[in-house]
Amino acid sequence: MRIDGEPRQKHIALIASYQPSKLDQISTRSIFWRHARERLERIGDQIMPDERSKIEAALAPRVPPTTAAEDAAMDRESEEALQRERAGSRVVVRVMARVR
Repeated sequence: MRIDGEPRQKHIALIASYQPSKLDQISTRSIFWRHARERLERIGDQIMPDERSKIEAALAPRVPPTTAAEDAAMDRESEEALQRERAGSRVVVRVMARVR
């Protein structure tokens, strides 16, 4: 928006970022929207609720929001990966303990 030929917009925050080449991946979109929503929550005292809705609506054509089912699947995959990582760490710790 311009008033008297001067810009009247104010930068308040970087909302989130993404790699366009990875938008076909649910994880990319899910992470983007989680970061975007967290950031919008943090700057909630600087924007009105209707402005937040407009921001989200402007982002949606660029990064399609994930569905609740997609988010749930991502949560399950993340939890499973964390459990595999923890299980692998336990094995390493046990092996190292036996070596001593």
